[in-house]
Amino acid sequence: MKSFELKTFLFKTLFLKTVLPAAFITLAVLAALIPLGCKSSVEGLQMLEGDFSCPRAEDFFVTGEESFLVRFNKSVSCKEAFFWRTETGEQTALEACPQDEGKSLAFTSPVPMQTGAEYTFSGIVQDACGNTLTITVPFSGYNGRVPRIAISEIHIANSKTAKNNWRAEYAELLVLTDGNLSGLELVCTGSYTSKNGDAGIYKFPPLEVKAGEYVTVHLCKNESYSGMNDDEENNLCISKSPDSSNLAMDLWADNESSVTKTSDAVLVQNSADSSILDAVLFVQESSSGKRTEWKTGTKEWLGAIAESGVWQQSDGTGIATEESAFCGNWSKSATTKSICRKNTKSLLEAVRQDRDALLKNDKGCWVVASPSPGYANGI
Repeated sequence: MKSFELKTFLFKTLFLKTVLPAAFITLAVLAALIPLGCKSSVEGLQMLEGDFSCPRAEDFFVTGEESFLVRFNKSVSCKEAFFWRTETGEQTALEACPQDEGKSLAFTSPVPMQTGAEYTFSGIVQDACGNTLTITVPFSGYNGRVPRIAISEIHIANSKTAKNNWRAEYAELLVLTDGNLSGLELVCTGSYTSKNGDAGIYKFPPLEVKAGEYVTVHLCKNESYSGMNDDEENNLCISKSPDSSNLAMDLWADNESSVTKTSDAVLVQNSADSSILDAVLFVQESSSGKRTEWKTGTKEWLGAIAESGVWQQSDGTGIATEESAFCGNWSKSATTKSICRKNTKSLLEAVRQDRDALLKNDKGCWVVASPSPGYANGI
């Protein structure tokens, strides 16, 4: 056989016995895998199911000298939890106990906290699907001696430009029982926003106070004056700027601009449990009868004020509406006008006889009068 014929024969043999069968098998496999009409098939496809959302912490409370409570939006278990004191950095491990089917966790410390000291709580929780959440919350040491407090005067005027007769806004409080101010907050709700909860909030330092004493919180500073310093428990003469009193405790917020509104709701709350101790609701009305509306921040607080019962209607039940608010004529420039409480003496007597007495507080208890920061209202 000629060389050319031999090569042709070998090629045909190789093609028929190897290449052609292999190609046929490949086409058969592809035909089996690709459905007719080129349509995709979902047979056998499995979708992952389950809850992939992380837990969310909704409330944090300091419930005692050795205990905390954290509420969540779903049932969780605690992986670890501890707190530390800011001053020393020393950590203390916490023991967790589930409540409300795991939607709340009660934490217990083996050592008590110091009243007013700065601490930070930190913990990691996990839901049934394995989603975790790390929570970190700064807080003050539990105050078991919260005093009863009554707001006695609100001065909204702010004459920062009047260098010879400066009088800035302030809130005056009357202490009804002995105690410590740690954990209490003064809230000017007109400057409060959901996104910036600290706006309009003054946090009291851990100071001891006694029944019958006045505490004046100056809500705005003026850099033109010196002596805007906080008084101390045993020294009431440290604050020396206008509106200070050597007979009352003067405290200063760091604000350099106004925080009260001409129509507002000012309240005192205990940050440990969000309870409201006292409040005053007021609406400015001009000589023409036009009223200034409440800001959005004030409207956000109305439900909590009504539920607390500290602002009342004639039958003593809680209310928080524009109709129930004290109405009068004042402005941010009216330095000679304050919103003053008339029944402060009767409040002291009522609490002296019964510490838990319901304190009368409605629009009839307030009047526009001359400012008297740190002193009894002259009405």
